[in-house]
Amino acid sequence: MTMIRMTRMGRKKKPFYRIVVTDSRKRRDGGWIEAIGHYNPVSVNKELTLDMERLNYWLSVGAQMVLNSYKTCRQEKRVMVKDFLLSYTKLLVNNPEDISIEISEVDENFDEIIIFANSEDIGKLIGKEGRMINSIKTVISGCKAKGGKNYRVNVKASE
Repeated sequence: MTMIRMTRMGRKKKPFYRIVVTDSRKRRDGGWIEAIGHYNPVSVNKELTLDMERLNYWLSVGAQMVLNSYKTCRQEKRVMVKDFLLSYTKLLVNNPEDISIEISEVDENFDEIIIFANSEDIGKLIGKEGRMINSIKTVISGCKAKGGKNYRVNVKASE
């Protein structure tokens, strides 16, 4: 099985992580297929860089994210969540130019995400028996792994 996880680099007490795609049977710091980003928790602004295009590709072919990879979403969650949803939903629909995403803060620990799509594409976003929207909710719920916000995802027709 293909996994998306962090591999530790750097020196003693100065960790630096690469976010990589690897086989689940490999060691934490073992060989990897592709590096899709990096995370530096030691720097002042806790630098996080992800190639969203490659992340979306690996998720679309069935790669699973490890919990530590979810935790890296702590940095600029709202922007990352919005960018991820925008790029992921555009891959699913026939009219990607009609996709827009709105994030509103309901209270201190809760955000509501509304995905606006063409009325023809709403069925594709929800999927059979709600499987597609549930998978989107699962990926988004990983961003709240440690002290984050809860998210509610809704799909509405754009006007």
